[in-house]
Amino acid sequence: MASTAQAADAGAQDTTQQATVSVGEVVVVAEKREQKLESVAVAVSAYSAKQRDLLGISSVQDLTNFTPGLSYTTINNRPYMRGVGRQTDNLATESGVAVYVDGVYGGANASTILQNDSLFVDQVEVLRGPQSTLYGRNADGGAINYISKRPTHDFQAEVRGGVANYGKYFVEGAVSGPLNDHVRFRLGGNYSWQNGGYYHNLNGPSEGGSIAQGGNGHSYHIEGQLSGDFGDKWDWWAKLATSDYKVTYHTQTQIGPLDTREFYNSLFPNQNFGLCGVTGGSGGLGCASAPDTIVPGSVVTLANTIATNPSGLNIRTFDADQKSSADQRSNLQAAGSLTYHGSGFDVKYLFGYQKFYYDLEAPWLNSDGLSSAVQSYRLAGPTTANAACLALFASNTAGCTQNLTVNPAHTKFSFIEDEQFFSHEFDVSSTGDGPLQWIGGLYWYHENYDQPVTISDPSQAQVSSPVELAGLLPLLGVPGTPSIIAAAPNPGGVSYYTDTRLKEDSYAAFGQADWQVNKQLKFTFGLRYNDDHKVGVESYRVVLFNAEGLGMGVNTFGANTPAIDATSCPAQPTGGYPGAGACSFDPATGRISRPLDATWHALTGTAGVSWTPQDGTLAYFKYSRGYKTGGFNSGTIAAFPETLPETVDAYELGLKQVFGRKLQVNAALFYYNYYNDQQPLGSFDANSGNIITTVFNIPLVHNYGFELEGVWQPIDPLTISLNYAYLSTKIASTGGNCFQDTNDPNALEPGVNTSGCTVAGTQNLTGATLPEAPRNKLSLNAIYTIRTEAGNLALSGTYTWRDSEYDSVFNRSYNRAPAYSLLNLRAVWSDKDNRYSVIGFINNVTNKVAFDQAHGLLVTDPGAAQVVDTEASLIEPRTYGLEFQYRFR
Repeated sequence: MASTAQAADAGAQDTTQQATVSVGEVVVVAEKREQKLESVAVAVSAYSAKQRDLLGISSVQDLTNFTPGLSYTTINNRPYMRGVGRQTDNLATESGVAVYVDGVYGGANASTILQNDSLFVDQVEVLRGPQSTLYGRNADGGAINYISKRPTHDFQAEVRGGVANYGKYFVEGAVSGPLNDHVRFRLGGNYSWQNGGYYHNLNGPSEGGSIAQGGNGHSYHIEGQLSGDFGDKWDWWAKLATSDYKVTYHTQTQIGPLDTREFYNSLFPNQNFGLCGVTGGSGGLGCASAPDTIVPGSVVTLANTIATNPSGLNIRTFDADQKSSADQRSNLQAAGSLTYHGSGFDVKYLFGYQKFYYDLEAPWLNSDGLSSAVQSYRLAGPTTANAACLALFASNTAGCTQNLTVNPAHTKFSFIEDEQFFSHEFDVSSTGDGPLQWIGGLYWYHENYDQPVTISDPSQAQVSSPVELAGLLPLLGVPGTPSIIAAAPNPGGVSYYTDTRLKEDSYAAFGQADWQVNKQLKFTFGLRYNDDHKVGVESYRVVLFNAEGLGMGVNTFGANTPAIDATSCPAQPTGGYPGAGACSFDPATGRISRPLDATWHALTGTAGVSWTPQDGTLAYFKYSRGYKTGGFNSGTIAAFPETLPETVDAYELGLKQVFGRKLQVNAALFYYNYYNDQQPLGSFDANSGNIITTVFNIPLVHNYGFELEGVWQPIDPLTISLNYAYLSTKIASTGGNCFQDTNDPNALEPGVNTSGCTVAGTQNLTGATLPEAPRNKLSLNAIYTIRTEAGNLALSGTYTWRDSEYDSVFNRSYNRAPAYSLLNLRAVWSDKDNRYSVIGFINNVTNKVAFDQAHGLLVTDPGAAQVVDTEASLIEPRTYGLEFQYRFR
């Protein structure tokens, strides 16, 4: 989609052009100064507010349909550019695609709150390729800049309202104008809510939607702006805003049979194991091989229970008595700038601040799109009391043979981000007409966050009162007398706890110069020095209500089966690991912790040449050095916690050509040497027996591709746009290391590469494709405008096709989202004076079921007969609705 050519400023069009977009000139600030897009040697796509209304771009996911090289997954809320991004939610790892609002960096997870519509955002610019010279924070993949609508010199006001299927509604409005000759204001707000859901719950309210993060619920946005000037020399601008929401968090579905093993992890019994005791459920995976027996008639389920093989059900059906929720609150955003206009130069100070509290809570299985119908069941105790149980539980010897009640229904997953950050930027730039144009500046970014993650089992009393593993070790042959030693208090029944509290500071100095040798030839050179420092602490605790592997389960203790606190500091080398201090244990909380502290430096920059042989033609070649700071494998006291920074050597050849204002083509060829890709991979934690995620550095990846944006206006009413991207991302070197796929721990699945691997079950990832990197992506849009004396009717149709892609460097079928295509239709009516508009739309016209992300899930014990399902994040079903806009002048 050649949005770069279409976004002629709506305010400059006459009323006969209000309902269309055409080949024209676009002004962007991709290099921190206003330039015509066709004259800037950068691969950038720009979308005006009017264009977004015509095309239907309201979210980051919509943006990917029209932007070559850009990918995004709703469930993970992370953008990727040309294969470079961020594969983990751990804030100790930065985003490879930096997101800005009005030039202010919005933090690693900022895209969560960047869903503001065209009433508030004037233009969106997507810069493809490393932006590590002029832009402030870790943009080795690219940058997305949202530019707000600003206060106006004359009075303007607009109100909007809309309705769509699945019970969605919204109302919003904004007013802008002068307070006096030197000060202007803008005030606006939005409230959106959705009652219906994309996923049908057999036992409760539906979930899923389009409010935020693929959920239904409600959201609001409120903002106020002031701008002004002090004569001709000074101008200023300030903005204060908040955007909060509370929605369900349910966007994925399990494709395949349910996991009915008694234990699928070492934390607690599997809720779905209870289905083995339900009539008709004995055929489930893992039922026959379970070490314990369900007491007949003891299983309690919800009224409507999904069977062990849900293949006959609608893919959007689930059962749960609790709602998943994602709640962002206490969000405050502030930004401001002050500019001095000197003789031939500008001096600008830019400030930004934001804080928010994000709380995701979900039933453990429901958060993964699985069944959670079983409320409780009983496991049969031993027929003969175990001697160790009788000795340890002398006060309750009867419990040694009694049945154990398992209460898994309310096992809960919680993910919190308590975050605040600010930035200061000081720029000096040339404004004259001479052959040398330059910009330089200083930058400081500070972030402070707390990110606790917990899995709790509050309905299981044993987990709230665990015992120390040390007292039971004699049962495993360790010298000594076994004893029950109470562990540290565990309120809330937390089975798994991890937390990272970090402070980050990023400092930089940068400069860039453009030398226009003559009318045709221009050279560009820029440098940036980066200094990044992170310091904080990580904490961890694990409590196991699954001691079968230790021989201390129901077969040993019956109803007395305890929850065992297995938290202990792992062995570490003398002096600790780089970036981390010594591990310590807190007896009051039962947690272990370790300080983290590391600093990284980098020199990045760009060099390029552009050639303009004639008006309407620009060819360029550029080299860019991208950088993303290092981070930590934080939260689980992992070995080698510090990760290396990423760097990208990017080479790009581009062409921008306009043919008689009827046809415009923008094309780019690129090649990357991508070093030390920070790739999170699962591994088995010997301390807890659980799978944990560790960020590894992949030494070298080769990324290359071709991007095309074209727009053609063969006749005045018709505009046809084409967007195509080809992308190849291949791991070229793993440094001789092999890695384990936790969904296939023995490397048995078809297509595995074990060449050169000396450790059984590990795989060689050389030649694998990076995640979220579709090989091909295409969109085709046509807008036909019917003009009448009463107004204009623009009919818009968009066809998009996205190739298959993987969610993991383990390129297996269960991690693959198949290719899919979509058809969206829109109609926009505007009266002849452009006072009001009516928009009707149908998205996903054919109601296609497709995945925007997929990853594997091992549902059996590893082995020759193993089964690996797919958990798929589904695209939105068919949606349709109406929107009304009215403008006061």
